[in-house]
Amino acid sequence: MLYNIPEITDFVSFFQFLQSIIPFAQLSLLAIFFGSFLALKRYETTKALTASLFITFISSFVFYLMKLLEVNYVYGSLIALGLSIVLIYFGQREL
Repeated sequence: MLYNIPEITDFVSFFQFLQSIIPFAQLSLLAIFFGSFLALKRYETTKALTASLFITFISSFVFYLMKLLEVNYVYGSLIALGLSIVLIYFGQREL
């Protein structure tokens, strides 16, 4: 056979099967980030960035719990979220 027959029994195993074919979770995180950033663009850019990074962090954590991503992606999105919070903090401070 050209392809293995997948043993899909639930929602998580379906996504794990997709992840074995294409980088589904990574592409989903990218789409979630850009989609939420463009949807929130009507607000200030730094606030839209922070909100979209928060949504991306939550999504990466869910994907990690589903065993679709490694923990490095969760840490990376958490670090990016922290940096954007620092950017907002210093951007609102008057010197």
